[in-house]
Amino acid sequence: MEIKGILFDKDGTLIDFHKVWVPAATRVAERRCGEYNVPDKREEVLLKMGVSGNLVDPEGALACKSYGEIAEDLSGVLEKRDEGLAADLERLFYEEVGEKLTHYPTFTNVKRLLQTLKAMEIRVGIATSDGWESTRSCLTSLRVLGEFSFFGVTGVNLPEKPDGRLIGTAAGQWEISPEEIAVVGDTPNDMRFAKNGRALGIAVRSGVGTESSLAPLADYLIDSVADLPALVRSVNNEEKKNVEYRIEACV
Repeated sequence: MEIKGILFDKDGTLIDFHKVWVPAATRVAERRCGEYNVPDKREEVLLKMGVSGNLVDPEGALACKSYGEIAEDLSGVLEKRDEGLAADLERLFYEEVGEKLTHYPTFTNVKRLLQTLKAMEIRVGIATSDGWESTRSCLTSLRVLGEFSFFGVTGVNLPEKPDGRLIGTAAGQWEISPEEIAVVGDTPNDMRFAKNGRALGIAVRSGVGTESSLAPLADYLIDSVADLPALVRSVNNEEKKNVEYRIEACV
């Protein structure tokens, strides 16, 4: 199948996860523990998020879970069932990232990348565990919000990663098949998401996932999204050759 649509993960794929989210997680943990008057539990909260120093667990909460799921993980550590914890976490992370950051570190010129793909007649969308406001803020700062035609974010009554139905929703909107979509991401969860939705999985080494954790699940492994146009051309050209060969063989 040719690649006709791409769903990008955001953090670790389009922007540098470690430079953005690790400092933010540290500040959120400090603020939340301060509000609960349990400052001694800051490190425990970070570990529950999957953060240890500057190391991020590719299967950890911060790398691949929604705010609701992170809240469930943290409620036991904080020993307080807070029904508003998920919303509070989303607010805190937005304040630390969406409101404070004016520059997002990236791995390539994202606008040029997306325009290159669109010139190749590739549809592009976002599939992230982050919420809409934070996603909108990031893409607006990168000046690429209008380049995307599909937004799979949390909290908008859509299936959430790794639910493969989200890929089906994008495929329906784009009027292509799920097999014609590639998921580009940096975590094993992204690659499971691709398989769940019958899409192609393209893993990038630029984020939190390690080669050993990504390689068994990915169809392709590249250094960063800077390498994506060349890979898409290669895949699509090979598919065209295969189709031509099958036609010739039937004649």
